[in-house]
Amino acid sequence: MKLHLGIFLALALLVLVSSVRDESRQLESEEESATDDSRSEARAEARAEAQAAVRVEARSKIAASAKSNVADKTEAEAKAQKKPVDKPQPKATVDPKLKFQPAPTHPPYIKKVLSMHAKKVKNQQSKVAASAKKVKTAEANVASATLFLDKSLAYHNVGHQKAAMDSLLRAQDALTVAKKEHRLEQDKYEVVQKEHAKLQTSAEKAPEVPQHMGCYKDKPTRALPHGHGSVGGVFMTNSFAIKQCASLAFETSDNVFGLQNGNECWSGHSSKHDYAKYGLQRDMKECGPLGGGWTNQVYSLSEE
Repeated sequence: MKLHLGIFLALALLVLVSSVRDESRQLESEEESATDDSRSEARAEARAEAQAAVRVEARSKIAASAKSNVADKTEAEAKAQKKPVDKPQPKATVDPKLKFQPAPTHPPYIKKVLSMHAKKVKNQQSKVAASAKKVKTAEANVASATLFLDKSLAYHNVGHQKAAMDSLLRAQDALTVAKKEHRLEQDKYEVVQKEHAKLQTSAEKAPEVPQHMGCYKDKPTRALPHGHGSVGGVFMTNSFAIKQCASLAFETSDNVFGLQNGNECWSGHSSKHDYAKYGLQRDMKECGPLGGGWTNQVYSLSEE
């Protein structure tokens, strides 16, 4: 009996100890759970506080930006409403050396010639440009024919090779002709340009009115070698005939001209005074306003 009682007590003690342990463990788990809950709650509270702080900061920034925009708009409107004040501009100082120089005025008998030669220069310049364009076209044709020949050689097409060679030869001949024409047009342009420059130089020295040099005799070997045909006419005044002859002489770069037999215009250069080599005409009947038979009324286009 005692043995059975001891075993029973031992078992009861074991059961008691086990239950005590289970209760302590349960208490510990409950305490840990409570601790975790409190930690989670603290974290949630901290997170909510941070989000609230961010919202407050964002709202303050938005409000500040709105205020700044309103202030800028108000300032811009205020500036726009203000009338600009015209500041006095300083007067520009003009160097007397840089003042506008008017174009030189030439006598009517010179203006006509200069205008005509200026047009001639411009026309010749257009011809040079047109001939240069022809050269470029011919060069392009040569390049195209050369490419066609290269392709025919690459494909070993005998028929195409012959046609390509003929085309290339024709294009090269056309290019040679175009270059030759272009050089000729360039040479003509240089000549015309030099003539115009010479006329402009002579125009600067020409008097407003041709100077009368006197009445001089003439012979078949002309004292003034350049004949310009008839000028004036029945319905033309003497002054018109003189201006017309002056223009013709100026155009050939002569500085002396003479009117003979009422309508003939002759000109030359006064450097050798050939106009006077046959002497003065003493017979005043032959010294009309436009000259007489074998008699020149001589005028000079030079102030020298």
